[in-house]
Amino acid sequence: MVLGGLFALLVALHKSSTSGPPLTTSCTTPAIALNSATTGDGTSLAYSITGPKTGTYVIAVDATTVTIKGSAAEVTPSGGAAVAIHQGLGSCTAHGNLPDLPSGAHEVELFRDGSVVAKAALR
Repeated sequence: MVLGGLFALLVALHKSSTSGPPLTTSCTTPAIALNSATTGDGTSLAYSITGPKTGTYVIAVDATTVTIKGSAAEVTPSGGAAVAIHQGLGSCTAHGNLPDLPSGAHEVELFRDGSVVAKAALR
């Protein structure tokens, strides 16, 4: 599972983008936005996040906990995956792409310093 999470992280970092779905910038309140609420239709899922400039942010899918280990992240339960790590948000925002996800319900979580601060549902 850790290896799968690291692979997903590398894919997401490789596909990071400079713009994503609209999201009002807030340097005080973390939030996440996705460009779609569905999976499995072959379209790329992009995300935007916002929040305080400091902290380690992890975008995860179907995770309840995240533990940062150096430049990687481990998540639980075993079906979850860490998608991207952002060391701070210099402009209070960041954007990227999620890896292809199987059809069905998923939850995308935004963790800051190990705590869930925002969620977005996929169906």
